[in-house]
Amino acid sequence: MTAPLVASVMAALLYGLASVLQSAGAKRGGGKPGAKGLVAIMSEPLYLAGLLADLVGWFLMVYSVRHLPLFAVQTVLAGSLVVTAALGWAVLGVKLRQRDVAMMALSMLGLLLVGTAASSVTAEAADHIVVENLLLVWCPVLIVAGMSIARSSSPVVIGVMAGLLFSLGATTIRTIDHGHTLVGLLLDPLAWAVVTYSVAAMCLHARAFEVGRIGSITAATSSTEIIVGSTLGLLLLGDHVRPGAGWQALIGVVLAVVATVVLANSAGVETECALSSPTRAAA
Repeated sequence: MTAPLVASVMAALLYGLASVLQSAGAKRGGGKPGAKGLVAIMSEPLYLAGLLADLVGWFLMVYSVRHLPLFAVQTVLAGSLVVTAALGWAVLGVKLRQRDVAMMALSMLGLLLVGTAASSVTAEAADHIVVENLLLVWCPVLIVAGMSIARSSSPVVIGVMAGLLFSLGATTIRTIDHGHTLVGLLLDPLAWAVVTYSVAAMCLHARAFEVGRIGSITAATSSTEIIVGSTLGLLLLGDHVRPGAGWQALIGVVLAVVATVVLANSAGVETECALSSPTRAAA
């Protein structure tokens, strides 16, 4: 279990860096409505660099999800907020409040509790076919709902929807047959569902960053990923903890969620992205 856990930590580091780069790129390229605004964001070098970091982190996450319970992986990935705050302090000289430092320590404690409570993934879903069909049916329905939310909802709601889609993408990864050849993988509708969930979530995340604050958006997305991912893993995928470590895992998840919400709105996270954005600097 050590290698998958290390991979999830590395993914969290890359996601923390990616959030900063993507936020700065979204602010630079934003301002245009609809598809034009999205294309402008995707053309920004900073945003593209963030996507590259996200892509590498995503592959590490895929490896982790295949070997660890979703509640462990999603909670560790929430630690990317610690990376973002630390970058603000180390690189940009942003002063961290005592509360921010305390939340960083609380997040690390939560991740430690969850990581040591997780058991290797061995249990099978109660009804594998039903789970697969649910994930395939939900995909187009939630994509349409996401498009509607992106046009008319608040940035926080868009962030929650992005977190939901990220969680469903991670859940779908676990249902794909390990023995697939490359051709078999390309022909598997579940593999395309993973791509669809992930791309849609990425687009919603970009839209939320364009119109809202990184702190509230990241808190909404990360918290949703932890809660929804953990729930889906336990209910649908047969995830479990080590015998006698249930309370330890629950406490770790709660600590991680609380730290994520508070730290996402810290001065370190907000100021770092403001300094990285020419749009805000000009304002």
